[in-house]
Amino acid sequence: MCMMKSTVDGMMIDEDGFNYLQHLHLSNDVSDDSIISLLPHCKRVLSLDLVLCFNITDASITSLAQHCNGLHSMNLGWCAKKIDASIISVAQML
Repeated sequence: MCMMKSTVDGMMIDEDGFNYLQHLHLSNDVSDDSIISLLPHCKRVLSLDLVLCFNITDASITSLAQHCNGLHSMNLGWCAKKIDASIISVAQML
């Protein structure tokens, strides 16, 4: 098996290790770029917690709707930027 490695916010990740991830908690300084590069490897995520992710925008949430079809719950508490438009696309996914 080939292990794919990439960097997310300065941390080296093993992309194959995320294939079976079901619960993901990210907070604080996570960027759109990090979330967008991570989510394609998290197709089995059931719950996502992005509390206090002040830097995320509609781009992250739209990526979530595209890649995480099995999502059952999501916490976006205290996300400072406007993400209303993308919440509609996630709601339509459910």
